[in-house]
Amino acid sequence: MKRIDEETTLPEYFKLWIKLYKDGAVREVTLRKYWETYRFIEKNIPHLKLKNVTRVKYQ
Repeated sequence: MKRIDEETTLPEYFKLWIKLYKDGAVREVTLRKYWETYRFIEKNIPHLKLKNVTRVKYQ
């Protein structure tokens, strides 16, 4: 498992978060929505690092 640090990108973190906390814990339809969100993030901000996520960027 990849270590999470400030150099981790938002898409990497979100993907890991889904696998750790949502896969098997939510309904399939909800899980699909998380994966759709992941694909959106990966497409639009693939290189955004966690250290650069601000409250404004997050919202």
